[in-house]
Amino acid sequence: MTRFALGVLLAGVSLLTPNRSAAADADSSAGMPPPSKLHPFRTTAADGSNLELGFAGQLRTTVTNGGEHLDDDDRETEEAVELRRVRLLLRGGFFGDRLRFGMQLSLAPAAPELMDLWADYGFASTVELRVGQYKIPFTRYRWQSFSHLLFADWPIAANHFGSERQLGLMLHNGQKDDTPWSYALGVFTGQNARSSFAKGIADAYGERLESPSNFRTPGEPVEVHPEVVARISHNSPDIDAKSNSDETGGGIRHLVGLSAAWDLDATRAEEFSERWAAEVLLKYEHVSLSLVGYAGMFRPEVGLQELGSVGATGELGWRFLPNLEVAGRHSRVDLTRELRQSARRRADRIIAEVDPAEQEDLTRTYAAAGAIRSYEETALALSWYLVGHSVKWQNDLAYLRHASSSRPAEDVRFRSQVQVVF
Repeated sequence: MTRFALGVLLAGVSLLTPNRSAAADADSSAGMPPPSKLHPFRTTAADGSNLELGFAGQLRTTVTNGGEHLDDDDRETEEAVELRRVRLLLRGGFFGDRLRFGMQLSLAPAAPELMDLWADYGFASTVELRVGQYKIPFTRYRWQSFSHLLFADWPIAANHFGSERQLGLMLHNGQKDDTPWSYALGVFTGQNARSSFAKGIADAYGERLESPSNFRTPGEPVEVHPEVVARISHNSPDIDAKSNSDETGGGIRHLVGLSAAWDLDATRAEEFSERWAAEVLLKYEHVSLSLVGYAGMFRPEVGLQELGSVGATGELGWRFLPNLEVAGRHSRVDLTRELRQSARRRADRIIAEVDPAEQEDLTRTYAAAGAIRSYEETALALSWYLVGHSVKWQNDLAYLRHASSSRPAEDVRFRSQVQVVF
């Protein structure tokens, strides 16, 4: 099944990818370089107003060999082929692009969702206001598109600390790369529209988050408890911060940033009350280094807020050929004893307070509450950029481990993914 799916996928990519010899001849005759990007369908009115229709799709094969220890005789190998992401994107601009809007829909069969729906108005070159549902501006690393990652997906620290999409409004300067300073300041509802990210507290307590934006199984309506989010960074004027990959090369360039998120009334056992992050992105002659450190606070049932978890992600990439890149990643999250003890006490209390007939089910539900001490991921990747980030083939191999109060679990995972984005 895997070989057949990859064969079909690569055949499709070969049709979508321009014929290199023919394209090179055509571009050479026109005095232009080969294409490095697939562009969305775009229509423009006489007054300059425009509308764009784009698409993003990923087909992934994952092979996982897992168990409690790498030398276990009962380790199992699982293989899966999935449409990881299928997205429809609609963008447009009016009044000389002073007023812009964007919408992103997930059409994946397992989880059709509204991802983004926002409008952005520029009052000046350095002051814009965005209103709607979109990623909160917590770290430049997470703000980048999934389509620009060096690996097939996000690291464990990004899943743990976020950011995720919320409803809100934000002042920013367009996140431009050609200005020495970049900033964003927003106020949001405090409730994630999706359950994929910023779920570290909920996982520790054994709670399952809902996705209010899911069309098939929508969660509860959004409950407003304001969350203030800010990010500021200083960057070289010629750095491309939209991706960790250093496609253009050149001298040393940098981005140094700080992010903070403060939830004024975070839901206990589900959300961080505060999050902090510091990050550095360095690029030099097609080599890139990204470092992000995190800290998250939580509100125990009794007492003041405590430090809940700390984490970090480091990525090193080398674009050794124009269309080939190797990368390494290490990501780790550690949960504090205070968080683990609070989660276990709460789980034991909930189990003790219900009818004995229900205790068995709740015991299974909260079996892992307070048990996990740390998560860790070490991975290597090879990316082949057929048409820049628009059409690329990524392969990564990772060692995954989580330490718990019981026996640790360890997995070896291989992913192969083809992406088409325009």
